[in-house]
Amino acid sequence: MIADGGKLRALMVPPLSEEQFAPHQALMSGGAATPALNWYRAMGSFRALGPSTVPTTYLWSTADTALGRAGAERCRRHVTGPYRFVELEGITHWVPETAPEAVAREILSAAERN
Repeated sequence: MIADGGKLRALMVPPLSEEQFAPHQALMSGGAATPALNWYRAMGSFRALGPSTVPTTYLWSTADTALGRAGAERCRRHVTGPYRFVELEGITHWVPETAPEAVAREILSAAERN
């Protein structure tokens, strides 16, 4: 699956361009697939962690096929510090890869506010 990236790339819906996919394939073929997947496997209840108290900006896009709007908006319930929800129109789930300018803009904006 990882060697040629074919099956891994097929999992990415919507698909990334060759250029956008290359870092993912390099990371996974370098032995990071198991630890990356283990992160998801180990996810349990986060209730014991308590709310986040640090400034938080949540970037969500209307074209995200993995994370729905309701879940994205409910994230606010788990943050007691300053919180900002930013909706990106038409960007896929792969926000850093497909809209790096928007990500950079929001990081700089958050740094200025906090």
